[in-house]
Amino acid sequence: MQRLIYAVNAIKKPNNMIAAGVFCGNTFISNAGAGVGPGADYTAENLIGVEIKPEEAERAERNVRKLDPTGVARVVAEDAIDTVNNFDGEINLLYLDADGDKGRGKGIYLEILQAAYDKMPKGSVVLAHNSVNSGERLEKYLGFVRDIKNMSGSVNVIFDPEGLEVSVK
Repeated sequence: MQRLIYAVNAIKKPNNMIAAGVFCGNTFISNAGAGVGPGADYTAENLIGVEIKPEEAERAERNVRKLDPTGVARVVAEDAIDTVNNFDGEINLLYLDADGDKGRGKGIYLEILQAAYDKMPKGSVVLAHNSVNSGERLEKYLGFVRDIKNMSGSVNVIFDPEGLEVSVK
C-alpha cells in the first residue's frame, strides 16, 4: 500500500496535497515523499497532513521533519473539513484515512471530499484508504466517486485487507 501511494504521488506530482487522518505520519510520508526529502522527483508547494488528535499530530510532525526540514510537508492538528475549507488554492491530491466522530467513522470521507471538491481541478486524484474493510461505512462515498457525474473514473485497488479506492476528477 505504501509503495502504491508513493507511486501515485510520484506520477501525479501534486503541487498541493492534503492528507486527512495521518495519525503518526506513516502514510503521509508515503504521500509526501515524492515531493520532498531525499530522492524527491518534483518540487511541491504544499503537502499538508491533517490529524485531529493534537498529540498524534505533534508526533507525525516530528516524524515528517526527519524527511523534510523545509516545512513544505507539514502536519496540522485540526479537523480535515476545516483544513480543506480554509485552504487557499487548488487541491491536486486528496488522501482520506480519517475517522469521524459521532459514529461516522470512515463515513466522514464524503464530507471531506465534498468540502474539497470545488477546489479540485479536473484531473485531481482522491485516494481513499480502507475501501474494503470499511466498505459498509463508505457506501455513500463510493457511490459518489463512482458516479460519472462526479468523477471521471474510480477503481477499488485490492491487494491487502484494507483496500484503496483511487478516483480521478
